[in-house]
Amino acid sequence: SSSPSSSPSSSPLSELHVRTHLLRLKVGDALNRLADPAGHAIIHDLEKLHSILISQIELIQEQEGGLSVFDEGMLTTLEQDLGYALEKAKCGVDNPKFRLKFLQYAHEHIHQRSASSGSSARSTYATQKQQAMRLRFLSATDSTVAEKAKVREEKERMPIQEDNLTPEQSSRRALADEEVTCFFTLDNWRTADMGIGLLVKPRTMRERYKALMPTAEIVTDYISAAAYNAGVRSTVNKVNATLDRDNETTEDIHQIVPSSTRGRINGWLPLYLNSVHWKSSKSYASSAFSIIATQFNDMFQP
Repeated sequence: SSSPSSSPSSSPLSELHVRTHLLRLKVGDALNRLADPAGHAIIHDLEKLHSILISQIELIQEQEGGLSVFDEGMLTTLEQDLGYALEKAKCGVDNPKFRLKFLQYAHEHIHQRSASSGSSARSTYATQKQQAMRLRFLSATDSTVAEKAKVREEKERMPIQEDNLTPEQSSRRALADEEVTCFFTLDNWRTADMGIGLLVKPRTMRERYKALMPTAEIVTDYISAAAYNAGVRSTVNKVNATLDRDNETTEDIHQIVPSSTRGRINGWLPLYLNSVHWKSSKSYASSAFSIIATQFNDMFQP
């Protein structure tokens, strides 16, 4: 039998959970220090902390369960807040408004209470269910059930051959019926809202300093919005992976939904196939852009 002093080893997820909260406290302290006018002196050290956050996000994405989703949402916000603060400090921005915002974020992360204001709604420490919803697409349309059903009927009834179509247009419409299918569910545009998969690479601090948007590569897979939502934040089968965003040999670890051809999809854009299909698929556009830019469906403000 085991001795009284022995204890079962903790699971990888529980260890990651503890490390996540240690990082939460470190980021809170870092934001407090950056709120000080002399905070620019520690930028180099905090850039290393930012890199650690990105690596921790990748490790969390390999886990399953509500706790991992909650931790991923927290880490993503920590990365964004620290990255934002470092951008301002690096540029030499000395504005009391920014310093106050850093202090608000620091208080939020140290005390785990979202720092919402009249002009900014934050839900970093929402429930696990709320975090999961923020990582999924939400339809922006206010259509009724009857209106949505009408669009579905229009899609099903749309003929391949029409008098006003050229032979080439008819050929393309027939090809769309055959080839534009979700690689996961095998639905086509008549029964689902179709889009294309993307591989979105998170930004390093070097990219943040240059104010660059995330790099996005088109993956040769069609996927429906429903299938993406169902599989969002799917885990990858790489254990204990350490990620260096500036190292091209490790960038493939960043994966959300498995692709049939390249093994990874973490972004999505709706397709314009025809005016009828666009009536429903366009409702996901704002959420899609938000996830590409911020990894959440409610944070992008163009």
